[in-house]
Amino acid sequence: MDRELAFFSTELPPARFHRVLDVACGIGRHARALAEAGYEVTGIDTSESALTIARDGAPDGATFVEANLRELGDLPSNFDVVTCLWQSWGHLPDEENRTVLRDMTDRLRDGGRLLLDIYNREALATLPAMEVETRNGREFRTTRALQGDRFRVRIEYTDTGTSDDFEWQVFSPREVAVLGESVGLRHRFTCAWFDRRTPAGRNHVRMQALFERHGHSRDPLSQARTP
Repeated sequence: MDRELAFFSTELPPARFHRVLDVACGIGRHARALAEAGYEVTGIDTSESALTIARDGAPDGATFVEANLRELGDLPSNFDVVTCLWQSWGHLPDEENRTVLRDMTDRLRDGGRLLLDIYNREALATLPAMEVETRNGREFRTTRALQGDRFRVRIEYTDTGTSDDFEWQVFSPREVAVLGESVGLRHRFTCAWFDRRTPAGRNHVRMQALFERHGHSRDPLSQARTP
């Protein structure tokens, strides 16, 4: 969390980017921390149980609304920042993912910024196809498959015999920059570890892509920092 807050303070200071929409906020870990740091945050999620946790003791400046990614058009369009963290975007069919990205863009004021925290397909290609690990006394077996731009994961819980399946559309740093620009965003930079000085690359599974909506000149460093 310290990395994320430092990133916001540097790249999205609250004096200029006060109103934040946190898409797929879950239990509100980031939304609450940002509100405590001086932002006005609206967190949305489809899980009422997660939102109940998020609302419990939430600080002033944090509001939580039950809403679906497909319902973003019902929200205001004057946010300074829209953020979607922990690969919460990309799990729909390709064209729907693009629609959601466009809808997130439409929630921004002119000059507002969009932050995506997503998987880097180039790094995913280096991961083992199968891995077994033990956490808190439980054994997990993870099976991965990268097919084109779709990344599929199955996690099997050996103690219960149950499993979970996940799938996302994933991108290289350059591809996500191009996609963002195709929906009316200007790509500022893509990095890893919420640190602009760390370029996204094959050694970092997650990457953070920062965009700006309309009318502002491109960051002169963005081209140099995008692999």
